[in-house]
Amino acid sequence: MPGRPERRFLQMRGVDDSPMTGRVHGLPLYSGGSWLSDAGARELPPRGDSKEPTNAYEVVIGEGIARELGADRPEAMSKPQLKRLDVGDTFQLNGRVWVIVGVLKSEGSTFDSEVWAKRSIVGPMFGSESYSTLVAVASKNFRRDQRAEYKAERLTKIKEAEAKAADIKQRAAEAKAAGKEFTEEADPIPTWKEPTTDDGWDAEMVKSYFNNDYKKASVNAIVESDYFESLNQLNQQFLYAIIFVTIILSVGGVFGVMNTMFAAISQRMKDIGVLRLLGYRRRSILICFLLESVLIAMIGGLMGVALGSLSDGWTASSIVGSGQGGGKFVVLRLTVDAQVLAVGCLLSLILGFVGGLIPSLNAMRLSALDALR
Repeated sequence: MPGRPERRFLQMRGVDDSPMTGRVHGLPLYSGGSWLSDAGARELPPRGDSKEPTNAYEVVIGEGIARELGADRPEAMSKPQLKRLDVGDTFQLNGRVWVIVGVLKSEGSTFDSEVWAKRSIVGPMFGSESYSTLVAVASKNFRRDQRAEYKAERLTKIKEAEAKAADIKQRAAEAKAAGKEFTEEADPIPTWKEPTTDDGWDAEMVKSYFNNDYKKASVNAIVESDYFESLNQLNQQFLYAIIFVTIILSVGGVFGVMNTMFAAISQRMKDIGVLRLLGYRRRSILICFLLESVLIAMIGGLMGVALGSLSDGWTASSIVGSGQGGGKFVVLRLTVDAQVLAVGCLLSLILGFVGGLIPSLNAMRLSALDALR
């Protein structure tokens, strides 16, 4: 790669028709880019001290991996995009030179980390000349007359699995009550979401054909939306982890605000007594300390979102599994937008209110004489 040498896991996809692949997956190119040529390679003019032209293989790369590779190049090569590699940039892979001819608009998708090249080139080069994945598109209303039968079959299998699981659960309870050992476990209950469109049904029937009726080879057909939905389960795991950490930090924040307000009130006991003697109502004292608590929390929240905004655009690499025997290398990008900042400020207000409520109630209940003692 340009700059210092690095070791990275790259997801290389060999394609026969890159424009068609882009259309199938809904991935356009950034302006100035082009798809792979028929040859899949080109001759580059001499660069640096070399006087001979360089043979380079063409690639179309995802936006995320372009940023990852772009972080390795020295400042002198950061052109014309400072944040990522761009069309015309080169990198080294497997001892060969690769030139970027296009960058995919793939941010936020699982294609963000892929590198596309001609299958006729990368297949023999990496010892994988057979197809590992194929995209099949069904003809309109494919096997339309078999949809009802297919639906009934799927629902029957689900009901049978549920009945078997219930039976095993009942027998396990009976064995436990009798003090006997029971080791049988129920198989996972299959799930199925009925397609709501003709295109969805066409894809479902094509999957059924390849999995049940196609005898020339053993294949595992998956509807593309289901495949990428299983890959995106990693996002849910990150979301749950973030929610858990947020709850823990919020509880700590509430206790922090509460401790601060108890200390502030203890230092102003006589002031509270004077206010009560001057005729201030309990409600006014409550509101006064609540506003102070919320203000303190808001100042802390603004400082937090200011620091958090600096992390916008940070990326991390991960390998995720699809649950179908496959996996992908993906680039995760941290986005701190206006909505995230607004939620952070709102959460600060809530923590300030909750954390200051109990101390403010205690201050409100103080009588004038008790406060002045």
